[in-house]
Amino acid sequence: MCGKSACTVRRGEGPKPIGPSYPYHDTNIHEFLLKFGFRRQYCRLNIVYSPMLSCVVSLAYPLRALALRLPEHPLSRKLKALLVLESYRRSSLPTAPGGTSRSLE
Repeated sequence: MCGKSACTVRRGEGPKPIGPSYPYHDTNIHEFLLKFGFRRQYCRLNIVYSPMLSCVVSLAYPLRALALRLPEHPLSRKLKALLVLESYRRSSLPTAPGGTSRSLE
């Protein structure tokens, strides 16, 4: 995927946004930029869902392995992208006390 939650790259004076990374398809933009001296700068992914969408994500996330195998359809494609972004969000959460990650992956 597009470098997971790498939303900026650094070269010289400070971080520069390189734009959104959409999980619809694989790209190699991050690897391409690394060849020119850029480095990954990870960040926390903050997402605010509407109440209805939050409920959908909460119900679908435990079943994401099944959802990722759905046949190609515009709605299933959007659901898959949403679940991938949610997994990025959960993996960017801070670690819980005791050294265990709060992520469900």
